[in-house]
Amino acid sequence: MKRTLPFEFVYQVGALLVAILVVHSIFAAYIRPEAEAILEIREERLASGEVFTEERSLYIVLKDYEQESCFILMLWAFSIMGYKFRNALRERGTLQTEFVNVGDG
Repeated sequence: MKRTLPFEFVYQVGALLVAILVVHSIFAAYIRPEAEAILEIREERLASGEVFTEERSLYIVLKDYEQESCFILMLWAFSIMGYKFRNALRERGTLQTEFVNVGDG
């Protein structure tokens, strides 16, 4: 007996892989380098003895792996919810279809 993988499982694994690739690419190419540059500027200012008020940067808040994994899981959850929503709409259309024409009365 030949067993195949269910489409929903393949979709979820594929969506997880796509979310990992997209989010990690953005973090590696943009967020982490920006955070490192901001931290270097901060270190230079501290080394020179300059008095300044630190402004919080979104890049520094987002640079860690925990935040990256949260974004990955968020995109994965959205893709699964989109899949379920599409199935629910399709099933609603099936429920509204008249399969047997029955007259009134």
